[in-house]
Amino acid sequence: MKDYLATLVRETPTPLHGRNRAREYLQARILGALQQAALTTWQEPVRARLQEADWSQAVANVRPFLESSTEANLLTPDTLLGLLQPA
Repeated sequence: MKDYLATLVRETPTPLHGRNRAREYLQARILGALQQAALTTWQEPVRARLQEADWSQAVANVRPFLESSTEANLLTPDTLLGLLQPA
């Protein structure tokens, strides 16, 4: 995996693109591993917590860490709850 990831990063036009590609690849690997393991024990508590969250406050807390302000549009209950649905 390490060599493959290094190749993916080297093929990008800029360091920023390389960092984004590495992050996307690792996120996909993690998500795939979680889905394969069928870890449903954590999904219900996470779902419940997402439903009771103060979304305006959550977005305000996360916004300073986003690379693009348009990414804040993805921080909605529907988007995140949709990620908890089985593939």
